[in-house]
Amino acid sequence: MTQQQTAQLERAAQIAARDALTAHKGTTHDGRAVWAVLNRSASAKAGYPVYHLVTVEAGQLVCDCYASQHGRICAHRAATRAAIEAALKASAKAATTASPALRWSRETAPLYRSNAPVGIFK
Repeated sequence: MTQQQTAQLERAAQIAARDALTAHKGTTHDGRAVWAVLNRSASAKAGYPVYHLVTVEAGQLVCDCYASQHGRICAHRAATRAAIEAALKASAKAATTASPALRWSRETAPLYRSNAPVGIFK
């Protein structure tokens, strides 16, 4: 990530936190993940909620807003990134706090050595 992109991401994250933007996860009809993030200005003008859709394409978050279409990192993508990071932290924490019995139950059976003679010919 370049310095300019890092600065844009920090600014977008500040805007997302200031405006309390949250990403709502869903899936498309073909199973791809998609997040809906509220559009602050259009919702205020329209009088009803307007959402931007954020998807993952080639490992990158892509938003349908004006800023993202022109190569800038938008607050919608920053809010989605924060939601993804929070979900990853929660799943990692759940995996580490699982009881030892559950962790051992996932282990495969140990292999035992045998001194019995084994031959490939009869």
